Amino acid sequence: MRRLGVVDGDSGVRHEAICEDHRAGPAEAAAARIDIASWIQSLTRRERRIARALGNGESTQEVAHRFHLSPARVSQLRREFERS
Repeated sequence: MRRLGVVDGDSGVRHEAICEDHRAGPAEAAAARIDIASWIQSLTRRERRIARALGNGESTQEVAHRFHLSPARVSQLRREFERS
């Protein structure tokens, strides 16, 4: 499977999509797509906006300022998103 950053057309959230390649079968790729969609829906609206900002390449400082958070909290959220 190959990872690719994409923007969800419905929500505008940029996320890492997992695309099929020679090593992954269609079932594995379909399951990954479902998992990503479910994960995005599990986030609050604000978390989706923060995830989109981070996914679009905004820096920790930029996201902290934009969402009135400390840079440390943005770093925590980034790690939480990566783990989840």
